[in-house]
Amino acid sequence: MNVTPEGNLYFIYDLKMKSQSDDVKSLKFDYTFVESREYVTLMATCISKNAVNIDSLSIILPTGCKYADAVDRIYTDRKSHWHTRFRCNIDYDFWMNMYSSDASFELVLHNKNGTQIKYEDSKKGWKKNRKKMQYIQEMISVNKE
Repeated sequence: MNVTPEGNLYFIYDLKMKSQSDDVKSLKFDYTFVESREYVTLMATCISKNAVNIDSLSIILPTGCKYADAVDRIYTDRKSHWHTRFRCNIDYDFWMNMYSSDASFELVLHNKNGTQIKYEDSKKGWKKNRKKMQYIQEMISVNKE
């Protein structure tokens, strides 16, 4: 957490989800939240065997609630695998609910051709990420009051 003129800034990093596709390795991501905003910024890198063109994402909670929005592609670069970096904003209230369930949410990347890349945490990964995120979300809530 850092104090800024816009309010407390939270940078939550080093999160990772495994893909449900053999062609895609993983999704590495982080969140940035500034208290004066009604959204959380998701910055993510899709690591894949082949270049991917991503234009939107959806997040589906175990309850069936869904959030969808366009993404802004920052770059695509080839290292040992293709790395596609993008960003999007997630409604703050929806983000607060993303880590409230015992089961992981599903994150789906989309492109205009109808291709989908699905990600979901393993049970072990979800337990670890959920615990970390619930602590951070609690600190944000306490400091907002």
